[in-house]
This record gives sequence, C-alpha cells and structure tokens, in this order.
Amino acid sequence: MKRKVDKELDFILNFAREFSTEEKSVLQCVREYSLRNIDPDSRQIERDLEAGSTLSETLAGRNYDRRIVKIIECGELSGALEKLAKEAVDVAVEARRKEYYEEYIGYHFLGVFLNSGIPILEAITLSARGLDNANLIRGFRKVHDGVMSGENMGDTMLRYPEVFEEEDARRVLETETGNYDENTNRFMISLVSTLQNIAEEKKAEMNREYKI
Repeated sequence: MKRKVDKELDFILNFAREFSTEEKSVLQCVREYSLRNIDPDSRQIERDLEAGSTLSETLAGRNYDRRIVKIIECGELSGALEKLAKEAVDVAVEARRKEYYEEYIGYHFLGVFLNSGIPILEAITLSARGLDNANLIRGFRKVHDGVMSGENMGDTMLRYPEVFEEEDARRVLETETGNYDENTNRFMISLVSTLQNIAEEKKAEMNREYKI
C-alpha cells in the first residue's frame, strides 16, 4: 500500500513539472497524470476538477497536507500557481523526509538497544520515547503489547499496515521465526541485523533527491 506522503509528493511533483514546462490547464495536467498512473485518488481529483472544483478544494477533500493545500490555494488566487506549485513540492518533500526519518529512528534505536542487551519490551518502549510521530508511537506501543502477550513483533506489525510496511513486517517475522536451535545469541544478532538493514533503507529514502 502506497503511503500518504509518497502519494502526495508523487502527485504534486508531477503536477509542478507538467504545469511549469508546457502551457496546459490544471485539468489537462491532472488528466495526463491520471492516464499514466492507475490510481483511484488521481482519478477522483480529475473528476472533481471536471465538476468545477479548484485544485486546492479537491486536494483538501482528499485530505492532503494542509500546508500543500494552502500553498496551492494562494497560487490559484494570485495567478502564481506555476511558481507556488514548486513551493508545494518542497513542503511535500519535507513531509516525506520527516516520516522516513521517524521510521529510521524507530528501527535504528530498537536495533541499538537490543544489541546493547536491553530486554526487548524495554527496548521497544525506549524506541517509542525517541519518536515524534504519533501514529508510529502508537504502532510501537501495539508491538510492545503484542510481544508482552506472546506474539512475534512481525505478527503484530502485520496487523497494523497503516503504520508498518508489509515488507518490513514480513522481514522481521521471517527473522524471528528462523531456525536458531535455541541459540538466543544468534537469534538476537540476526534480529538486530534485520532492524538495522531496514533502518538504513529508511535513511536512504529520507535522503532521496527530487528535481522539478
């Protein structure tokens, strides 16, 4: 499932590129994006524009980042949409980086704490304390409760796809359910390695560059 910040950045980035390089209407730019991307959200934006809504109105209706909506609205009212669409891209990039940074911190801290010998429940709690994203904090708390009740971390993560990516959850679960012949040390080394690998991938995504 494509995350919200990725959807918003993809749409705004493509719109800014189309609107700044050719003399096209807002509707034309959105329609071409919809044709290239089989995505219900972009089709709905196209339909709203066809019905007479402004771009800012339809983005607000799709629950886009409020800052992006305000910037687009200012561009529409001032006639400077081409310039301000680029400012909206900067906001979308910042939001995406912040989200991936939070995930990086969560996985990285958890790996560090476990590698330091901190018990898993305490390590999860400490990792959550280092976060600022309310949704991710709730997710870590759910993982804590799941582990406390006897679940694997990966199983709990899979039950909250709005917080954890399925691929990440399955990698954690695969590590947890591997054959370690009751070798606790080898299990922990493998789990720490998986968590740190996921963390580094989040860091790489966080640092991805975007150009209009």
